[in-house]
Amino acid sequence: MVLDIGYGSGSWLMEMNKEFPDAKYIGVDISGTIPEDRASSITYEFGDIVKGLKYPDASFDFINMRHLVYGLSIDEWYIALKEIRRLLKPKGCAQLTEIQHIPRNPENRSDYDNAIFDYITEMGQDPMITYNLSKYTHSS
Repeated sequence: MVLDIGYGSGSWLMEMNKEFPDAKYIGVDISGTIPEDRASSITYEFGDIVKGLKYPDASFDFINMRHLVYGLSIDEWYIALKEIRRLLKPKGCAQLTEIQHIPRNPENRSDYDNAIFDYITEMGQDPMITYNLSKYTHSS
């Protein structure tokens, strides 16, 4: 069983379903919007990883979560990762994919980069999430 957290357009689920058509997929998203193009092996549901998901412990073999860099505060990352750990079966795999917009070295940042960095920080989010994700993972 595969869980996609924050499925958005559902494109990742559809691509996975093409590659592995025998698997069962569940996508959760806070939008609750269900993509028009969907396969029968994919279930789309409303869900908020921070508030906890309804599934029993150790329900999923594979969990995907991506592009939530601007969707979760620093505190929420710890909550989300703890919930992923709860939902994942022993020997299961979680795939976390984030993008890094801002150069790590402050000397390489433009004024625009600095403005984005400051704004994201003020919002309680981590503009360096790709570099800090392992810290959150080990602390949750």
